[in-house]
Amino acid sequence: MTTTTTRPAFRSAQSRALAWLARERLTVFAVAVYGCLYLVLLSFTLNQDGWLALATGRQIAQHGLPSADTLMAYTTGVRWVDQQWLAQLAIYGAQQLGGLRTLALLHVALALFGVSVAVVTARRGGASPLAVVAVALPAFVPISFVAEQIRTQIFGVVMFALVVSLLIRDARSRSARVWWTLPLVALWSNLHGSVALGAGLVALRGLTIAVPAIRSRGRDRRVGVARGFGLAAGATVAVFASPYGPHMLEYYRHTALNPAFGKLVAEWMPATPSASTATFYLLAFLGVWSFGRRRSALTSYEWLVLLVTGLSTMSTVRSAGWFAMAALMTLPVALTPSLPAPKRPAGLSQIPIASVPLAILVALGVSAAGRSDEWFQQHYPAALDNAVGRAIASAPGARVFADVRYSDWLLWRRPELAGRLAFDARYELLTASQLQTLHRFNHQVGDNWRAAARGYRIIVVDRRLDQASDGLAPTYLQLLKGPGSKLVYLSKDSAVILNPA
Repeated sequence: MTTTTTRPAFRSAQSRALAWLARERLTVFAVAVYGCLYLVLLSFTLNQDGWLALATGRQIAQHGLPSADTLMAYTTGVRWVDQQWLAQLAIYGAQQLGGLRTLALLHVALALFGVSVAVVTARRGGASPLAVVAVALPAFVPISFVAEQIRTQIFGVVMFALVVSLLIRDARSRSARVWWTLPLVALWSNLHGSVALGAGLVALRGLTIAVPAIRSRGRDRRVGVARGFGLAAGATVAVFASPYGPHMLEYYRHTALNPAFGKLVAEWMPATPSASTATFYLLAFLGVWSFGRRRSALTSYEWLVLLVTGLSTMSTVRSAGWFAMAALMTLPVALTPSLPAPKRPAGLSQIPIASVPLAILVALGVSAAGRSDEWFQQHYPAALDNAVGRAIASAPGARVFADVRYSDWLLWRRPELAGRLAFDARYELLTASQLQTLHRFNHQVGDNWRAAARGYRIIVVDRRLDQASDGLAPTYLQLLKGPGSKLVYLSKDSAVILNPA
């Protein structure tokens, strides 16, 4: 009896699933393509930010939350507001749970979750699957700015998608669910610095509720004002829901409000037109075109989100991913009336459009699950680590000057180097003078450009930067001109030099 009643129920569920897949084939195709590309690029996803998260996550697990830096020589004793501590701990925990492959697969899953939330938000707003694909394809590059590499920012992608989705849905049809943005922002404040943008968008939603309510009368006025200013005030407070509390202001003063970053750190520079920003400008043009043709297709708040994230990208290229995520949630709705409707209803014969990339996605995921930790470090060769180890053995207690690409990786591989490496990817801990000194070293600017590495017995050079120094001899050759300096390792990507005591 149970078997007889179960089979029709199973067949009914199966039929509904197939019908849904046929209807959503294009949106599933878009998300699956994202996943396939991220898995294909998996060997490139671990860079200095990922190694930093692993090394600092281990530090937190072993010693608790930091208040002053003990990892780098340049910044020993400097106050360290580790705003991203929870994300670092999660990244370290994933690695401890199942190695780098578990961490990499978790990263891809989080990226796809964020993209999926954006796609669902667009579809619920009335966007056609074709319009979603039309925006999702050019949005891949800018979204990858924040989602492709293993770093704490991936948690920001998830939080941005959830928070902005709730805000957009509330702007389309008011709901009590919008209050969930406040605990999400509070959690976000311990994961990634992009929480400032998220909190700003929550506050902006509050103002778009409160300002019109002020002009109204009666109960609607009181409810609207209380709701709007409640969201704005709650988001402001939630940003400081961190063990560091008011010291979070110090973190933002050294990052988002640091004038040196915009001049010397590439991802903090303005988004000037280039090949890497072409898709951002394409999406921005699409937004302006849509605003001119169908302004009423989106709510005023949705246009404001696009405007704020777009202007943020113009000032700093690292914001391009947030603009693209917002565009994926909104622009397909505005584009839908301009695109052709499907000529025939979706049938089961059209399912392969979605099932083929899904099958490839699963195959790539299974392949990644079988990779070793060494495979994920193929751009950080063991030979380089061994060369540094031999240099350290020949000069016990020596300090190491390593390029930002290798510094945190070496710290992860060799915890005993804590306090002996010059600097790492936490540029917010460096002074403007130190940033300038490193810039001069990387580009051989001035007669005293070697000053950055002075007093360091072991120097690890990223040879990729040498290619950017047109007309100059490679950095490692210049350093070898020093009396007694010796080359102990050389590859196409890196060099290790041992200086005399």
